[in-house]
Amino acid sequence: MINIDIIGSCFTRELFNTNNKYKVNVYLMLQSIYTMFSEPLKVNRRDIRSHDDYSFKNRMLYNG
Repeated sequence: MINIDIIGSCFTRELFNTNNKYKVNVYLMLQSIYTMFSEPLKVNRRDIRSHDDYSFKNRMLYNG
């Protein structure tokens, strides 16, 4: 099995989820190059909430 990390869209993730050869370790969606290299914001993880409080979206917002 090949371990990979993905910075991309859900379409990119689905390409690797459909093949048993790959294991997705980290997936970051909606990440811009600018924010990847910017100084991180100091926020508390429990203060990050998507409008529907969906845990996957909350995690993506926190990591993005």
